[in-house]
Amino acid sequence: MNATERKTTKTVIAEHPDFARLIRAVVATVGPDYLADIAQYGAAAGFSGITYCTDTVAFFRRHRKQIVALVESEADSFGVPAIEMVRGFRCLSNPPESAIARCLYGGRITDDDDITLVANALAWFACETVAYWHGA
Repeated sequence: MNATERKTTKTVIAEHPDFARLIRAVVATVGPDYLADIAQYGAAAGFSGITYCTDTVAFFRRHRKQIVALVESEADSFGVPAIEMVRGFRCLSNPPESAIARCLYGGRITDDDDITLVANALAWFACETVAYWHGA
């Protein structure tokens, strides 16, 4: 699919209504013009609003419920536990299970390095997934 064939946000929301709030948040944070680049290069390549941990952790905190639901949905579709799927994210280097569990299952998000890295990775995961859904 090329840039002229990208789906509109309205179409993406119609296809994934359970994640409407998250979809709108990602598009508002990074801008629709960057979705193709995020889908191609990954969120770690550096995009406004999702580059620095202060931004990504804040994004994760604001949208935690929907991000966790997205992780659980994707993990279920792959037939793996959510913690195992997150542990396999390339941007994480063997994170402690306790940090992943805290982010996924409601523990307090502190400034602990491991928790910050997991929250960052989960924010990037959400952005990349939404970018992919746009067909970028």
